[in-house]
Amino acid sequence: MQNIFPVILAGGASSRLWPASNRERPKWDLRLFKAPGAEKAQSLLEGAWDRARSVAPSANCFVVCGGEQVPLVRASLPELPMQNLLVEPMPRDTSGAVAYAAGAILQRLRGGDAALASAKMFVLPGDHVISPVDRFAECALAGARAADTLDALVTFGIVAREPSTAYGYVHRGEEVSSAEAAHAPRIFRVKAFKEKPDLAKAQSYLASKEYYWNGGIFIWKLGTLMNEMERQLPGHHAMATELGATKNDADWDVCARTHFPMLKKISIDFGIMEQAASVATVAADFNWDDIGSWSAVAPYMEQNGGNSQGPDTRVISVDAAKNLIFAPGKRVALIGVENLAVVVNGNDILICPLARDQDVKKVSESTQ
Repeated sequence: MQNIFPVILAGGASSRLWPASNRERPKWDLRLFKAPGAEKAQSLLEGAWDRARSVAPSANCFVVCGGEQVPLVRASLPELPMQNLLVEPMPRDTSGAVAYAAGAILQRLRGGDAALASAKMFVLPGDHVISPVDRFAECALAGARAADTLDALVTFGIVAREPSTAYGYVHRGEEVSSAEAAHAPRIFRVKAFKEKPDLAKAQSYLASKEYYWNGGIFIWKLGTLMNEMERQLPGHHAMATELGATKNDADWDVCARTHFPMLKKISIDFGIMEQAASVATVAADFNWDDIGSWSAVAPYMEQNGGNSQGPDTRVISVDAAKNLIFAPGKRVALIGVENLAVVVNGNDILICPLARDQDVKKVSESTQ
């Protein structure tokens, strides 16, 4: 299992976490809370790096980001080798990022047929909250074994905790685990991917125990991915193949800038996974959250006087409870209020009921 290449996708801003996340500061760079026992708050990207490093050495770990985000990545991840920071010429959704990283791995392994045959790409978003890391690593290694034995594209199906309408779902089929131990992660064939459901359908998914949340985490043999890419996204396949054959940075840049504008802008789910010949899922039973709203962030923050308080935020509370306050370097006084989000970033201030935090997206879009 030493031939795993984690690829962290470091995307852009989260409109629902405005004003902390904006065009200048992507969600993965936010330091929203301190992990239990930690001395200081960790960025979401740093957490993703720890998970990547749980299954591979730093020399095998890649990060894909946009050009304006390079200084932030370098500041967060000093261990990341310079050549493993892959800067996209322009955004082309997750399929473009995956093809770009495939080219980098192909280039790294050029001429090593045995290594190339066993190479596995492990794709993980850079802005999730996951624990514990050791269970995450167990699921990753189980997925790598399944990718080998089944010649399948493997997704992580997050064991659902509630009938959420915020996520897509994975419908599991027959179990194909070869249980090595009682606690080993279970592996299933995938029947279908389902779009975000309404509440009634989400409730039926949860009751059936056959559906998992689609967390956007994948592992596959590089060869299996390339075969599917050639069949479904030939432009992406051509770019990855040509990038893999480049011999220097100048050739790499020319190749990337030639191909990227012509790539179809599509997610890896729609572009590859939904029509792939063989797909399996790991029943991922670790704690997972994509913290896509301020109310989702609140449970992870320090609890102080009945309020959720962000790092380096000083709160004076008088008859105020169940509020979220994120204002690094500021002192915030609350009197007689409940269930509010109070977020300060520079000159921008958000105050809203936590129950309406989905509407923050409307404010964020109006500031673009």
